[in-house]
Amino acid sequence: MPFSLGANAVLPKASCRRCEAVTSYLDGYLARSVYYDLRLHMGVQSRRREKPKTRPATISVGEKDRTQEFELADHPHFIHLPIWSRAGIMLGDLSTNEFNEQALLSFFNVPDGFFEKYGLSKDGEIKSQPKINLNTFARAIAKIGYAAAIAHLGGLVFRPLVMPAIILGRYPNVPYFVGTDFSNHIVAPEVAHVRHKIEYGIWEYGRLALIRMTIRLFSDCGTVDGVGMPTYEVLVGALKGAEGREKLVPPRI
Repeated sequence: MPFSLGANAVLPKASCRRCEAVTSYLDGYLARSVYYDLRLHMGVQSRRREKPKTRPATISVGEKDRTQEFELADHPHFIHLPIWSRAGIMLGDLSTNEFNEQALLSFFNVPDGFFEKYGLSKDGEIKSQPKINLNTFARAIAKIGYAAAIAHLGGLVFRPLVMPAIILGRYPNVPYFVGTDFSNHIVAPEVAHVRHKIEYGIWEYGRLALIRMTIRLFSDCGTVDGVGMPTYEVLVGALKGAEGREKLVPPRI
């Protein structure tokens, strides 16, 4: 999990300097492009010494748009998260670079009395134009899932298949191994102390037992009516032998 999302664990010698530049870019994309405002408002750690005291927002009244800076405590902020179908390999689809069933799940927070405090018309609209690079986002999720598998399944031998190539941008069919898990129907947020939730399991694919990592970033966040952040899934590799299966599948009692 990236430091910029609140983590502090490190995989020693996880990559060479050249590959580290790629994974650093993926971490930065999540931190600065997708989750930036949420991080600011939650006070998530940063390597930058000073955080901004104001943030811009665009207010639309009629046909006129006006962008202005607001103090952080009063800043109306949004987060838009991409969702798409489950990983293609789980659906038995052909390998492709197309993200099917694309949509955005949007969350927002507008402080009470915002329009009155700043003398804005109640007919105004706060505009937010999300720009999500699905490929980059999915690769960043893949990196988290793969690194978590290495860190938490210590000693487990598995074939990573094309996962390193996906993370490094060398394999184009990312949605074949990375998808969105709708089995929980975007359930309510987790308990407050679970910032990010990562779990592992097995997905049977013919004779292969694939390691399936599920990732729910900012799992403690959501809406007042109980809609939580989405869960993503990554098929990070194939187990070797029966020993690994025994570690990942709890025995039946």
